[in-house]
Amino acid sequence: MTRVSSPPAPSLDDVRSRVDALLPEIRARAAETERACTVPAELATSLEDAGVFRLQRVRDLGGLEADPATILDLIERLAHADASTAWAALIGMTASSFFARLDPAVAADLLAPRPGAGASCVFAPSGSAVPDGEGFRVTGRWEWNSGVKHTPWHQVGAVVPGTEGPEVRVVFLADDEVGVVDHWDTMGLRGTGSHDLQVQEVWVPAQRTFVAASARCDHEGPYARFGIGDLVNVGVVAFPLGVARRAVDEFVERARAKTRGVQSRWSVAEDSEVQADVGRAESALAAARAFADAAAAELWTSVLAGAPDPRAQGRLAMATAHALRTAVDVVDVCYRHGGASAMRLDDPLQRCFRDLHAVAGHVFYSAEADRGIGRRRLTPE
Repeated sequence: MTRVSSPPAPSLDDVRSRVDALLPEIRARAAETERACTVPAELATSLEDAGVFRLQRVRDLGGLEADPATILDLIERLAHADASTAWAALIGMTASSFFARLDPAVAADLLAPRPGAGASCVFAPSGSAVPDGEGFRVTGRWEWNSGVKHTPWHQVGAVVPGTEGPEVRVVFLADDEVGVVDHWDTMGLRGTGSHDLQVQEVWVPAQRTFVAASARCDHEGPYARFGIGDLVNVGVVAFPLGVARRAVDEFVERARAKTRGVQSRWSVAEDSEVQADVGRAESALAAARAFADAAAAELWTSVLAGAPDPRAQGRLAMATAHALRTAVDVVDVCYRHGGASAMRLDDPLQRCFRDLHAVAGHVFYSAEADRGIGRRRLTPE
């Protein structure tokens, strides 16, 4: 393994304190973020300076290799402030970890101009990488590139033709090598800036690619042992819980002051049905967060011991899918009881509702995690 020097990263305590200082501004600018269909440039820079995108990167490349408990806490708090900003942050954070799949010296050179930066990342093989000398000619168009307007590097999946079986390579494209197609007009998560990327016959050196199926990591430490799916799950498991927590907090605040009907003497908070639903929502969120914490801790323990335990990987995937289902149920209840004011597009409760339903289609929240657990459970030992 080649060790490469990198500028010192902030400490985890620094990251926590800087994120805490940013939360009021993120919350206050959530509507602006949604209208702009991207995180404001100053906020994106502040997240970069705070060290958020270093959390899952290996230490050799200036990363922090933060424990999952720290990441869950930070992502949940960001999602409580604004779902779009949190989603862009967690994607940039996870994508930054994939630099470790390149040659260490190459990765260090790519990161040197902006060592705290994240990246956009879409592994779906929506392009081709045709061998050409010591590199590839890359052509394609990729959707869902969250945070694309604020990242210097973009990771995309491309199929290499002519190989035995479908070889998919992850290609690292520089910002000046891609075209951004302004194509992000959605129901929810509007502020993530998940525009399309398009390239035509761009030559990329082979050292700026890796084979997705193998994805070796020439570094030491726990984050060199994580699988790609595990790195994603550590971030996305907390996201829906933070959004749902915001929905409950928003609803409770207005329920205490809101009455139903002009003549009513009773607040919404005094409605017995509302009280029961809020009680169930609090219990469900607490249980889902406990499951997420336990599953992430179990995986982290196995990684520290030498290698990720497949059973722990499966439990974290299941906790992620469960967190989304729970959060959607909770935000639906809050929206239903929220009354007419929640119908307005600029209402925070409305935004929570739309953001969670929008992210529900993401592959990491799909039923495949449940099916995988069920298959293993039902297979004779």
